[in-house]
Amino acid sequence: MTKKDRKLTTLLDTNGQYMVFNNYYFWLLIDLGFVITDYKTIAVFEKNAAYEPFVRTMMDLRIQAILSRINVREILQAYNQLIIWI
Repeated sequence: MTKKDRKLTTLLDTNGQYMVFNNYYFWLLIDLGFVITDYKTIAVFEKNAAYEPFVRTMMDLRIQAILSRINVREILQAYNQLIIWI
């Protein structure tokens, strides 16, 4: 791949204070009709694939916990065990 892929991952609200929106929340706002009329700063980050297996494993644990209706405390315990294991 010769071209760098760039994605907007964070939006900072400048309405009197800085508020960070992650990409999923940002895309939800766009789906709900949010329109950007002014911006102060856009930060561009490049993908770091080194953490991808870790993130995928954590997200799989989270999805499994949600689907099986495990409470938040048990999800956090699973995360802690995963971090200790790595």
